[in-house]
Amino acid sequence: MLDLSRIGKTLERFGIKLEKESKVEKKLVAEVKKARSTKKKKKRRK
Repeated sequence: MLDLSRIGKTLERFGIKLEKESKVEKKLVAEVKKARSTKKKKKRRK
């Protein structure tokens, strides 16, 4: 048996991600970008 979590971490180091993880990360990245954009807008208002 191969340790999938360990393999996933090593692949992430090289910028290669599993399809399931990449889909989740794309959602997280989108949320982070939205959060950053809102923070920037709030700063501009001040």
